Amino acid sequence: MHTLLLTALSLTVGSSCLAQVSLKNETSRPLSVAVLYTQETQTFKGLETVGWFNIIPGQTVQVLDQTPKDPNIYVYAVDPKTQKEVIGGGVLNRRSDKPSFNALIDPDGLKFTIQNANMSYHLDAHKSYKPVTFSHLPGLVTGTQTVLHLY
Repeated sequence: MHTLLLTALSLTVGSSCLAQVSLKNETSRPLSVAVLYTQETQTFKGLETVGWFNIIPGQTVQVLDQTPKDPNIYVYAVDPKTQKEVIGGGVLNRRSDKPSFNALIDPDGLKFTIQNANMSYHLDAHKSYKPVTFSHLPGLVTGTQTVLHLY
């Protein structure tokens, strides 16, 4: 069975506690992963995608500096060699009762951040952006871990 593990690691900074969000690749193949979540700062609130996180089997990579206020996190992953979708896209989401979510990625293989990633107006200005379907990671709670099973 292949799994991708989502872990929230607690870090103490002064008197406050932050939780970093990390992904652990428990599959037998490398993955390139993009993450969709609700970003909320003083200047922006909306859906944001970030990627690419290249994660080899057994490796854990931090993808967010802190757990978002909205704990719903979605992922899209491809095999970096073949670009075949492994999580999201046309792969059936059997891991959550929440629906999949469509948002934009930049498939060129470089690091990217797209604010308002669910808005198609980006496609006019950024010809390389591509709409894809992200799969929900269920049960993210600070200090716990969730295993995402790939079937």
